[in-house]
Amino acid sequence: MLLISRILTNAARDERGTVAIIFALSLVVLLLSTGLAIDTARYYAVSTRVQTVLDGATLAAAKLLADDKKTDSDVQARAMAYFNAAAETLGVKPSDISLPTIKIDRSTFTVELEARVALTSLFGRLAGLSSMSAVERKSKVMYGMSSV
Repeated sequence: MLLISRILTNAARDERGTVAIIFALSLVVLLLSTGLAIDTARYYAVSTRVQTVLDGATLAAAKLLADDKKTDSDVQARAMAYFNAAAETLGVKPSDISLPTIKIDRSTFTVELEARVALTSLFGRLAGLSSMSAVERKSKVMYGMSSV
């Protein structure tokens, strides 16, 4: 009993290795913080690119509204063509991109596109987060206005 008491007392006073333990615990927190910062930056970067792609496709489609010979199918086809061509620049797998919904209103000369991109978390899994919330963006263009 005296031997166990002496070993515990010596262990409590011994400070060797405490820096390694504190460093190891700090390293875990540092890695989680860095990983979540990278995931957040990636989310905002993809979000900006999705908005740019939608804006371009919406503008291209809305230009056809001025031509009375073009049907809604033509407008939708142009929007999809522009969206699909630019979607390759998003930096995500094509299976993670949902096809945009397209709303055309000829009475107000507006075209609206809405898309959703699912993002997986690269570093969030270390913190127990397997996925991030999806990027959902919308773009609406009114064509033929001289001023807004």
